[in-house]
Amino acid sequence: MSETLNGVNSMSAELKTEQQELPSSSESQMEPVVNHGEQESKDKTVSEASQNTKTPRRRSKGAKSQTPLKKVTVCFDVGSSLNKILYQVEGSDVQYMVMEPEHLALPPESVASLPVDSGMGRPEDNAWIRFKKGETCHAVGRVADDFKASVNLKTLKWEIATPKILGAIGAIAEREKLGSEWSLDLGVLLPFGEITSTEQLESELKSSLRGFYFRHQRLKVKLERYKCVPEGSGLAMWTGNLDRSAFTRKNVAFLMFGHRNTSSLFFRKGTLCRQLCSTTELGFYDLIDKMGHKVAGLERNDVLRAIKTQHNGYWKQGSWPKKIASEINWSVITKSTDPERAAIEVEKLESAYATSLKEYWALVSDWLNSTLRPKTEIDGVFCCGGAAEFLLFLVSDYFEGIEVLMASACPSELREALRIDKEIKENNSEFLKLNLINRFTDVWGFFSIFSGYEVEQKEAA
Repeated sequence: MSETLNGVNSMSAELKTEQQELPSSSESQMEPVVNHGEQESKDKTVSEASQNTKTPRRRSKGAKSQTPLKKVTVCFDVGSSLNKILYQVEGSDVQYMVMEPEHLALPPESVASLPVDSGMGRPEDNAWIRFKKGETCHAVGRVADDFKASVNLKTLKWEIATPKILGAIGAIAEREKLGSEWSLDLGVLLPFGEITSTEQLESELKSSLRGFYFRHQRLKVKLERYKCVPEGSGLAMWTGNLDRSAFTRKNVAFLMFGHRNTSSLFFRKGTLCRQLCSTTELGFYDLIDKMGHKVAGLERNDVLRAIKTQHNGYWKQGSWPKKIASEINWSVITKSTDPERAAIEVEKLESAYATSLKEYWALVSDWLNSTLRPKTEIDGVFCCGGAAEFLLFLVSDYFEGIEVLMASACPSELREALRIDKEIKENNSEFLKLNLINRFTDVWGFFSIFSGYEVEQKEAA
């Protein structure tokens, strides 16, 4: 497996300058992931059709020429701990955005309690939408969190994805001053177990994007292209595109450890084996809830806050250690102001976490036993997802003798695309402090292929 995984692990962000687009043969190998759920809108308006005819019609006196709609490419990773968004306005740099996972449907009368604009804040932190005026208000992200909304783990991700995606679309429109009308290429990542619902989600999005309200502004967005792929396939597509010849000779598993669920994708010599792919409802929230049963008064948000302020030492430019050194900062959630009592609280939290982790991993390993092929048939494993950094050493022990890695070349390329460390931006420190570089790996792999980013960069060079 060293030929496949080490090639990805040691590769720097400086890819070959003469990279080519995926040939048709490799597309067929990756077809179950790359093309699943993709629908391209082929309808054109009369004005667009007239622009494409060889002999343009004579315009009547005073008629205005049609201005082409500005194109925006967006990839949205629907998360239960954080929504990860990458987007690029045509002719501009790639940008990222994060939004809290909460969503809350409020009665029309609540409009008076919702933000009128972004004020001095960010649009994504003041996002709420309506499908029509006078109807239900959908608070998303920080606004829903301010209303004390909780993350719904019972509802499928795709069922509440539309208001979250529309909230992000509205925030992007305000951020980039796009106006009320523009066109959109949209990519969405969902758990493997929900991928069969992609057509329903597309229908909802297409209908809603034709006209909805972001706060009080009406937006009309034309969905030009839509693709929905399973979580984990972004990294898989990127890996296959980076070293296709090795990828098509090996059997590789991609494990996506999320907060709500866990998914596995298994590729046999470059082809997705659907019968060996699955999603379980076991997620990192199960571990957190087990802690809550062991420590009185401990809330799920308390643990998330400690995780967000973790001390981690695994990010290194160029190399990736086998065992991640990630230490959760429990001291930020202690209740006592007395140093000695606070230290005792930290000890209790550490003990509860260690026990809960063992209990959680017992469930996950049992699922792996029933899901994956015998280990002798696996050449390598990629460990990814928001909770991966806390589980990498357990995954490595489980797959003893098999190479288990978190790709480093992909995040390095992402750092380059987002100009992290090259531009002085307030968000850059947040991006690195919260280790978003790891959490964006999957959506970046998807975005780079979906948008043709690498091809564009090569042609512009």
